[in-house]
Amino acid sequence: DYPIYFLDILMPDRDGIEIGKVIRKQDDQAVIIYLTSSADYALQAFGVFAQRYLLKPIQQREFEEAMDFAVRQTLQMQKVLHVNTIEGIRNLFYQEIEYIENVSRTLYIAVVNGEPVISRFLRKSFESDMEELLENENFIQVHKSFIVNLLYIKLYKQSQIVMFSDKVVPVSRSRQTEVKRIYLQYLSKRY
Repeated sequence: DYPIYFLDILMPDRDGIEIGKVIRKQDDQAVIIYLTSSADYALQAFGVFAQRYLLKPIQQREFEEAMDFAVRQTLQMQKVLHVNTIEGIRNLFYQEIEYIENVSRTLYIAVVNGEPVISRFLRKSFESDMEELLENENFIQVHKSFIVNLLYIKLYKQSQIVMFSDKVVPVSRSRQTEVKRIYLQYLSKRY
């Protein structure tokens, strides 16, 4: 149900980055993989949140790994977090979640391109309520009160993360080494 786009950046009549921008405006969940003979546009590919940037000639192993990643991403897009709110049970796709903040045992969930979702009072601990979400490779708990979606990190620093929404999320001192390692692993898998 989720499209996977392969774009050749050096297409004779179109700029692959521009096409990626058009796709991203229409579908912020689409998986975009660039195929190119030049590394010149790799940084621009970050701007459209491309999942891969493959240089020609493409090795079969690289292609298979990119396809496996794309399939995993599309399966992740189908996972849902059920949030008990005042209005009732709200279902949020994992891909919609930018970050989650635990404030006095109430979840504040920042949603990409949407209004935040606020949960009712948590009966269990934050970690146990978020256990299934934290099994997802896109999410990491960076602080006792914050879980972030690695996909939406705009800037990573040792003690804080800036999300696409410009929210500054603290990284606890005890988690800094682990967060850095996991984030770098995540980036190396993506690009």
